[in-house]
Amino acid sequence: MIEHLTALPVPLAALSALGPLGVAVVDDELRYVHVDETLARMNGRPPEEHLGRTIHEVLPFAADVLEPLVRRALAGEAVHDLRLVSPPPDGRVFRGSYLPVDGPDGPLCVALVVRDQDEDAALALRITEERLRVALEGTEVGFWEWDVRQDVVRWSENHGPIFGRPRGYQPRDYAEFLDAVVEEDRPHVQAVVGAALEGHDWTDEEWRIRRPDGEVRW
Repeated sequence: MIEHLTALPVPLAALSALGPLGVAVVDDELRYVHVDETLARMNGRPPEEHLGRTIHEVLPFAADVLEPLVRRALAGEAVHDLRLVSPPPDGRVFRGSYLPVDGPDGPLCVALVVRDQDEDAALALRITEERLRVALEGTEVGFWEWDVRQDVVRWSENHGPIFGRPRGYQPRDYAEFLDAVVEEDRPHVQAVVGAALEGHDWTDEEWRIRRPDGEVRW
C-alpha cells in the first residue's frame, strides 16, 4: 500500500481543476489514496471518508463491478470510457476510465477519471485520458488534436520543437500539419487518421516528417 498523496502530480492536479471531471487514485490494495472534491460529490461522501478505505468500503453497491476493472488496470490494461449508473432512485449516468500509473516495476496504482455524462462526454473523456496518458509516461512525446468540424489542430506546447518549430507553435489547420509529413508517407497518415474517424481502436504508427531546415525525422 502506498501512503496517502499529500499532493497530486501536476497532470492529475490539472484534471482536478476541470469542474465536472472527477479524479481519484487507488493503490494496489484498492484503497483510495487521493480523491478530489468533484469525484467525492459523485460518490456522495466527503473526501476524508475515502482516504485509506477500499472501493468496497466506499461504494459497496458498485464494488463487484468496479474492483475487477481496477485490477485489470493494475495488471497494465487501461479501461476506457465505461458507462456507470448510480443506484436508484438517483440513477445518474457517468463515464469512467481506469488508467494504470506505472512505477519502476510495473503499474503502481490506478488513476480513476470520471465525468457526468452529457452530449460531448465521451469525446471530452477520451481527449482527457490521452493527455493524462502522455503526461504519466513522463516522456517528451507531444500530443495533437484535430477538431474536424472546425478544421482546427491543437498541439501540446512541446510539439513545435519536435517538428523543428518554436515551442508553442500551432499549425493553422490539418492541411498544414500534413504538409510537414514526407510526401511519400502522407497517404499512410491520411489512412490512419481516416480509420480513427471511423472509430477504429488505438494504434501505433510510424512516419517521417520534414523540418523547415530540411532534416527528415521519424
